[in-house]
Amino acid sequence: MRRKIGLMCLALLGAIAIAQEQDAVLGRQCATPEPPPAEVARATEGARPFIPQSAYFRVERVKFRIPIAFHVIHAQGVGDAPLSQLDAQVRVLNEKLGPFGYQFVRQSVSRTDNAAWQQMIIDETTERDAKHKLGVDHTAALNMYIATPRYWTRDENGNPVRLQNALGIATFPWWLGDSTWDAKLDGVVLDYRVLPGAANWEFDLGYTAVHEVGHWIGLLHTFQGGGALSQARVDGCFPPGDEVADTDYERGPYFGPGSGNQCLAPMASSCPTGGFNPIRNFMDYADDRCMSELTTGQDIRARSMMQAYRGSFVESSPDVLRFERMREQQ
Repeated sequence: MRRKIGLMCLALLGAIAIAQEQDAVLGRQCATPEPPPAEVARATEGARPFIPQSAYFRVERVKFRIPIAFHVIHAQGVGDAPLSQLDAQVRVLNEKLGPFGYQFVRQSVSRTDNAAWQQMIIDETTERDAKHKLGVDHTAALNMYIATPRYWTRDENGNPVRLQNALGIATFPWWLGDSTWDAKLDGVVLDYRVLPGAANWEFDLGYTAVHEVGHWIGLLHTFQGGGALSQARVDGCFPPGDEVADTDYERGPYFGPGSGNQCLAPMASSCPTGGFNPIRNFMDYADDRCMSELTTGQDIRARSMMQAYRGSFVESSPDVLRFERMREQQ
């Protein structure tokens, strides 16, 4: 079916993709680090026993029930997101991730006036102090911090260059399996301006939260290895990529299309492996209005990660017992 698209069109769209990947300066900024291949391999191996179960649950629709503890951090009212926006964000998460078995509910809302925490810098004391003070039990709720997070861009030697605003950042589920990692840091941080209705711009539909929660449930960027925060320092054309077979390799993030521009049709992959850049995938970097997809492979990966590392959010269901009995009889 893909061959039916004209080769000239594919070449043109591929060139556009590479140009936009290289030239874009502004766009979605996710400060979630891209882990190196060895870490990804360990995480996937830990979740491997749950892959058959996860595939089965796609049919049975077993849910993950995820209460959200919102922590709104403002500076004398700046960033003090109203309850209506928080509830709108919960609705967006349920609309986009609900079909994959996730049910989100607002559990609680805390409000803190602290200018330093409101401008928290990721991996520094402002982030740690805020999360240690405000966070609730990470096994009982998703801690979602609303602030104006920032992170350091770094040179090739890892030296800090300048602070960059981040639309969001998340922690991966497999970090909980590392006894040396501070589990009180678990959760998602969002810029208050990406909540639905908070601002009129390219990121006003609440899909940044879908992207970051995607990381929190175990998904990688579709361009894994080719992002600014990649620890692998290669482009996204190299295996293992995002370890999902039905998302084609992508050299780097797709930014755009920008205010007033139309969402592009499928574009030829920027990698020699062929296929298409997954520019509409929630785990790429497109503007909110151009995001619409998660794949079957991403669904199964996230389910296995949740089973392996966030089992406390699995909703008790007769389907779980039925699967276990079925496997015992095989």
